[in-house]
Amino acid sequence: MNRAFNYNKWEAYILQSGPAMPAIILVDSPTHPLPVPANLLLSSQLIRYPVDDWEDALTPWPAPALFAGGPPFGGQATSTLAAIERSLPTNESVTLCGYSLGGLFALWAFMSSARFCAAASLSGSLWYPGWLNWLTAHPRDLSGCGAFLGLGSKEAKGPRPLMRTVDVATDKTRQLLAGYGAKTAFRSFAGGHTHHMEERLSWGLGQLDRFLNR
Repeated sequence: MNRAFNYNKWEAYILQSGPAMPAIILVDSPTHPLPVPANLLLSSQLIRYPVDDWEDALTPWPAPALFAGGPPFGGQATSTLAAIERSLPTNESVTLCGYSLGGLFALWAFMSSARFCAAASLSGSLWYPGWLNWLTAHPRDLSGCGAFLGLGSKEAKGPRPLMRTVDVATDKTRQLLAGYGAKTAFRSFAGGHTHHMEERLSWGLGQLDRFLNR
């Protein structure tokens, strides 16, 4: 069931979504919504969560700007996670999916809160300063949980040296999550960071849906 979402009614929507059923929360942008394939069929409910300022709302701690003159990363993910948790139904199995910084947030929130049983990080910004150190220092028992990671084959050829570490960071992340007990899967996609986004979203959302309905 792929339901439409009113970006201004997040809390009302999730609380009035009907009988309890597994949910996939997709971290999304209200101005540039992620291109979820129109023909994607899911057994779980898909709920888009809008975030206006990705650099602040989706980063777990502050970090310098990547580009000269660009905004620094504000590190306000804790507030975003709290807002999501306040509105979650109490009895549903819930997973997270995110793209780019949304993918970083999905994994960080998954590791920070036992409320989520799985996460998918698609082209996740796992090059983020301090991410691997934090993940190593904050283990959690992930027995019975799932973690699904996808990355473009050319993403490690990005314009900034830090971003070129994304392939190594993604592989190390998968290893750590598997070591904590999660069922993990990785898929390499053709192209760079913004290529074939529908294909990547279809795979990630499908992995979460199958995990929820296994």
